[in-house]
Amino acid sequence: MNDRHSSARLVAYALPYGPIVAANTAILVFLAPLYSAERGIALTLVGVILTVTRFADVILDGLAGVISDRLRTRWPRRKFWIAIGLPLFAIGVFMMLVPPGNAGPLYLFVSLLIFYVGYSLMLVNHMAWGAELSEDYDERVRVQSFAHIVFMLFLIATLALPVVLDQLGPSTHGVRSAAVGALIIGGIIPFALMALRFAPEERAAPSAHTSAREMILQCFRNAPFRRLLAIDFVSAFYGGAVASLYVLFATLVLGAGKTASLGLLAYFVSGALGIPFWRALSSRF
Repeated sequence: MNDRHSSARLVAYALPYGPIVAANTAILVFLAPLYSAERGIALTLVGVILTVTRFADVILDGLAGVISDRLRTRWPRRKFWIAIGLPLFAIGVFMMLVPPGNAGPLYLFVSLLIFYVGYSLMLVNHMAWGAELSEDYDERVRVQSFAHIVFMLFLIATLALPVVLDQLGPSTHGVRSAAVGALIIGGIIPFALMALRFAPEERAAPSAHTSAREMILQCFRNAPFRRLLAIDFVSAFYGGAVASLYVLFATLVLGAGKTASLGLLAYFVSGALGIPFWRALSSRF
């Protein structure tokens, strides 16, 4: 069986990945300054709410995977759950990034929970969908390359927007966050609909059911997977720390002002430029 998909259909698959993951980065970059500086919530409390809801997201990710694997519908299972998660994702993004003037800790907590339910349903099923598009290693690398290129392009656009607003004139955290929210919502709705309509169906055969305990044991028995997990943890920890602390550090400690957003944009642009190199390297080894 030919496992190679056309580039056009892979672009359709990859499109939602951009706003999905960019929204998570927007939480790290924009929420703390917005809710602490303009909504008057103590920065420590904002950090606690972000941490608690992030741990809740870990549980939601697992539930999203179990539910989508076990519940069968007459529609393609990955597309079905992405469609279910789409409105929750969009509502959560709007609530988080365009809060009312009197938004308090409870509002932030609820909006993050709504967002993470939609985010987990969309992200977990989108990533599983990509893995199921082919059983060929090189084709799977190709699928993920499309997804990450789209993500980096959308993330660059997301981070470039505050830079443009800052250059046009004085802008507040609220204005920048609202603009980013509009971009994410304006991207995810048409992109998700295009993926649901034009992206290919999964081809890899579903694996046999395995208990959660057995899956965890299999993971930790696999030495290469343990190393990969450790690398992924360090990478995610470093990236999250940079994204969440950079704006506060650049503005409050360095006094960077308008150039703060530009520095963060340059950081992610450099990451995007490395994607072709790593894809080429993976094809050789």
